[in-house]
Amino acid sequence: MVAKPAPKVVDPHYHTPEHQRWSRAVIARAGGRCQGKGCGRSGVRLFADHIVELRDGGAPFDLANGQALCGACHARKTAAMRAERLRGRGGRIAGGEGGPDHPRSHAQKISAGAENPPCSARGAEND
Repeated sequence: MVAKPAPKVVDPHYHTPEHQRWSRAVIARAGGRCQGKGCGRSGVRLFADHIVELRDGGAPFDLANGQALCGACHARKTAAMRAERLRGRGGRIAGGEGGPDHPRSHAQKISAGAENPPCSARGAEND
């Protein structure tokens, strides 16, 4: 018998009016284009993504902590952060902030493209 994972439970934060305003502002600031490295897709559903995830101490309504990502880029970023967390590098480090394993350092690398390869979902029609 195969065990099934528990169903995903959405954090109530994402249903608040403040989050909805933040989300719209992040996507509007991006001009309706994916901000994933090498992507730039438009005309697709975009997700307002927290660069430093809330569970890692990211500011929930700071526009500087937001980026608009298409589904492919969002899934890739989420999977990368989950993998980092499973390796024990995604949480807060002892002694406070700082160091290469701090989530802010990792998120800055991702947003700068160091660990975020170009979006494979980008097709010729999006050039």
